[in-house]
Amino acid sequence: MLQYEQTQESLMKLIWLAIEPDIQDLVDRELQVFSKIPEYHQQASELIRLRGQRRATSDRTSKN
Repeated sequence: MLQYEQTQESLMKLIWLAIEPDIQDLVDRELQVFSKIPEYHQQASELIRLRGQRRATSDRTSKN
């Protein structure tokens, strides 16, 4: 149970870190790791998808 709580805490930290632009590569790598854990696959995959959408949106707006 302790490992589950530690993993859950780590995932919550990643969610918070995802909004910090200076560490985007680290967040992307960690999300890929979490997406391989069955219990967190869905959450991590959704975050990866949302981050990709946000990145595409910011790329389009920065080009204009």
